[in-house]
Amino acid sequence: MTKAQRKALEAQRLAEEAAAAAEVERIRLEEEERKRLEEEARLAEEKRLREAAEAARLAVERKSDEAYFLRQARELSELNEKVQKQREWEEYLQATPLPDPQNEAALNTYLSLRKEPEDFSNPPKVLPGVMQACDESEAVVGATDKVMGAACEVVNAEKIEWCKEFACVLRYGTP
Repeated sequence: MTKAQRKALEAQRLAEEAAAAAEVERIRLEEEERKRLEEEARLAEEKRLREAAEAARLAVERKSDEAYFLRQARELSELNEKVQKQREWEEYLQATPLPDPQNEAALNTYLSLRKEPEDFSNPPKVLPGVMQACDESEAVVGATDKVMGAACEVVNAEKIEWCKEFACVLRYGTP
């Protein structure tokens, strides 16, 4: 064998070894990719199963909690009714001339019956009545503020606005 043939044979052997090494590397990379994809699929399936189990647990929990919350709402409603009746009874016992701040008709009647003194020629005579009217009006505004607070709790925008307007009319004579 000549030197050139040996070199060609050596080059061919090296090329074959390089090709074999490249093939082995390609197979190794393919195997790694296959394992990575299998692991991702396994993890995704585990996550799906965990989420399904959690959703089922939450559905059962929600159903059991629903009865509890309905009972709590009913008890709260009954308690609010008792408190309202007690408040109404206490107001009745006070026999105050002030209107019920929750009753718009009573408040409107109060406004229409409220009179300004016609004779300002004798301020010492008129002033006590005016001061009493102011005190009563502020008491009504204070009670209306409580109604507005309750309306804010339940987000009753119409009632809130009405309370604000009524307080302005009572204090300043204009809405």
